[in-house]
Amino acid sequence: MAGEELLVFWIMAAIFGLATVMFTILSLRSGAHEFYSFVDIMVAFITTISYVIMALGFAVVTAGNGEPVYWSRWLFYMASCSFLTVSVAMVLRRTQPVALVKIPILTMVVMFCGFLAAFFIGIERWWFFVFSSIAYVALLITMFRGISREGMNSQLMWFIIIFWSLFPVVFILAPTGFGLITTFIAVILYAALDVITKIIYGLIILFRVKSA
Repeated sequence: MAGEELLVFWIMAAIFGLATVMFTILSLRSGAHEFYSFVDIMVAFITTISYVIMALGFAVVTAGNGEPVYWSRWLFYMASCSFLTVSVAMVLRRTQPVALVKIPILTMVVMFCGFLAAFFIGIERWWFFVFSSIAYVALLITMFRGISREGMNSQLMWFIIIFWSLFPVVFILAPTGFGLITTFIAVILYAALDVITKIIYGLIILFRVKSA
């Protein structure tokens, strides 16, 4: 494991640790939405633990090209992204019991298959990548089918489709896929996407959704 990758992990652990504190403080302000504040805190906290584990060098395998693959991130994504997708469902008023069950289950399938795709280094990797991709498309359809194509709903939809869909792109380019970029570059890209899809998303929702 390269030292620069571990340094990035420690920096990201500090960033998400501070984000956990920030969201906790924001949750105490007048008018803060209790549900979205709780989601932001939990997502930031879970991501902090994820980066600490990777920084300590746990849960890593070597890809066929000799590059390390930190597969544990996908297990933690199962938890943090399940919180996130339920949050999105609530913003979009997807409050039907069926939707609130399907959305986190599909999220966990996406991430668990992503974990298996990262863990294996043979042809099995691509099978699980395909399974994850199918579940991801089903998740997007479940969340966004029939929503208004204007206003906040439309902005949120495109924010999610664009930035969430970059994760599998990085997966394909990284040593987990075709190895067109190094593990270090992949780590940087995943870190940037984590900040955008978790911290920035959390701030957007907190400041745009009024307390119920």
